[in-house]
Amino acid sequence: MSIAQYEKALSGLTRAIRQLGSKKETTDRERRDILKKAQNAAQLVLIDDLISEIQTELNDVEQKIEESLKQRREQLLIAARDSGTPHKRFTDYDRVGIFKVTYKGQKIQLDIGSEILMTIEETNGDKAFDAINKAAQELESTPFSRDEFFATIKSAFGYARADGNIREGRIVPVPVHLRDSHYGGAKEFGHGEGYVYSHNEADGVAEQDYLGIDRLYYDPADRGFESELRTRLQAIRKKLGRGSTANESTS
Repeated sequence: MSIAQYEKALSGLTRAIRQLGSKKETTDRERRDILKKAQNAAQLVLIDDLISEIQTELNDVEQKIEESLKQRREQLLIAARDSGTPHKRFTDYDRVGIFKVTYKGQKIQLDIGSEILMTIEETNGDKAFDAINKAAQELESTPFSRDEFFATIKSAFGYARADGNIREGRIVPVPVHLRDSHYGGAKEFGHGEGYVYSHNEADGVAEQDYLGIDRLYYDPADRGFESELRTRLQAIRKKLGRGSTANESTS
């Protein structure tokens, strides 16, 4: 039986069951006729066969979706190739120009690095490429800030420096006053002695050493939310008498 035939049988069975459960008065003969209808409809509805039929149709639909996605990706890469745009296919995504192209159902997501730039709702690969090309042109025409660029590079070097110190073993022991003092024998080693709880201090700032050496890992750029962090760090450093550009990673 087809899905349509199962639907018809189920509709008949549903109607019969509703009549049987109705509070409407019926004669024995009428009830007998309804029961026979329900019986005949139920005999047509074989659950195992219905499940198999649904699974078969589901497989067909999933195959169509997969073929449609394959065609869309092929159209996109052909359009990129014909325009001379660098492109490469990977298992789960494509690379077109500067964009990582990920397919999310009917939508196409454009990423640059770890940042989601935009989402395009387009099932045609050629039209999707036109939208991608337009996004690239808009980026190229966006005013370039030299200061923001070098601030970003500076932050990246800071993170790389911190990561390199860890990977290469250039790390220092945790200062004794910051070490756990709650286990037995900790006091014998002086753990926790002299520790100051920052939240109990004025402005939440405690003058204590958190690293043991002078090393800069993060210097906020003067833009966006980082400018707020920069202002906050400058205030903390001023209060601690270290100046606004002190080379330390405490606080």
